[in-house]
Amino acid sequence: MNLNKNKKTIFFSFLAFLFFSCGYFSKNTLSQSSQKIFLEKEQLTLKRASWFRELTLLFDVYYMEISPAALPLFFKDLELSALSSCKSLYFTLSYVLDTGPSLDKEFEKQWKKQNFSSFSAETFLSTFKTHPLFESLSLQLYRPKVYCHPQAQIPPISIKFSNFKEISL
Repeated sequence: MNLNKNKKTIFFSFLAFLFFSCGYFSKNTLSQSSQKIFLEKEQLTLKRASWFRELTLLFDVYYMEISPAALPLFFKDLELSALSSCKSLYFTLSYVLDTGPSLDKEFEKQWKKQNFSSFSAETFLSTFKTHPLFESLSLQLYRPKVYCHPQAQIPPISIKFSNFKEISL
């Protein structure tokens, strides 16, 4: 009789575990990570933020801050003149699920709301393409952008998508 009770307890424990673990995947989740890379003898921190609905990647962004002193390593003369007023500079590579909401436009809108200007990043992108991570992470599928701020000391960049918690980049 005691054996049947143990079997029932194990069975119902398993069902409870299964029920609660499956419920986790019906939520919106956010994942963040970072790693150090060397590019043109400059050490940069490549960070990533990914927004998921259940197990589907809705929006993914890799970003890194670039020091104004390092600009001549990554940009050509014409781009340097456009970026001359930048005191804070970020390079981003973003990917958005085509069938999802327009999170890419919302992402750019939130940067602009925080007084950032955006520029294309063709020269930096061609330099970054030589890094081994570019191909291994399939970054050719991502859209490049440079965001520039006229002040050196800025608060953390806040990004908030509906139904997700706010994050600071």
